[in-house]
Amino acid sequence: MDPIADLLPPPGALADPKADAFIARLRQSFAARQPGEIEAAFSGWLERMAQAREKIEARTQIARPAELISLAQFGAGSAGRLAAIACEDEEAASVCERLFVGLFLVEIVGNPESLGFLVPRKTSKDGAAGSAAADSAPANEEILRRAAEALGPTAGIRHRGLRRHLLRRAALARRRIRKIRKYGPGDRRAAMSGFDRLVVSAKLFLRGERAS
Repeated sequence: MDPIADLLPPPGALADPKADAFIARLRQSFAARQPGEIEAAFSGWLERMAQAREKIEARTQIARPAELISLAQFGAGSAGRLAAIACEDEEAASVCERLFVGLFLVEIVGNPESLGFLVPRKTSKDGAAGSAAADSAPANEEILRRAAEALGPTAGIRHRGLRRHLLRRAALARRRIRKIRKYGPGDRRAAMSGFDRLVVSAKLFLRGERAS
């Protein structure tokens, strides 16, 4: 699992061959750890994503909430901006950045075994960390609160395929937040199921939004 690359829309999700091709090139360049065919004008955002990935791969324990938010904005936010660029909807960049940050924060709390080190933990006066579950509980709730705030309206996204795609992902993430709060991050019941996806798709359909 790559929590940064996985934020990018999957193949065909945007229902726009040109945009999907750009995202494919972006994924390839990111996986190869080099700019590749990505235009120089956009390579800076790809580099920010790569730097965030390096920090995650180093598995350094996050000390402060502000540090986590900075990481999210640097990596996930940059991925969101590139998604908007791919769809030639750069006016929607700030909205996409916000939504991608929210998605990233939910992934952190929802995957404690692989990403738990990114959750800020309290330490004792002698510098020793306490129980992971006990120490991370307040931080988890704060992260989920920030994620819920970020997963707000998609107004401002003109590209139809991108808006539909992010509507569904945001709705799924909000549902996942509710399940995490109910069962806890490490409980298998907090994972998203096929039924959850069906419910979200049905709700979007009834609202007149056919999600990708």
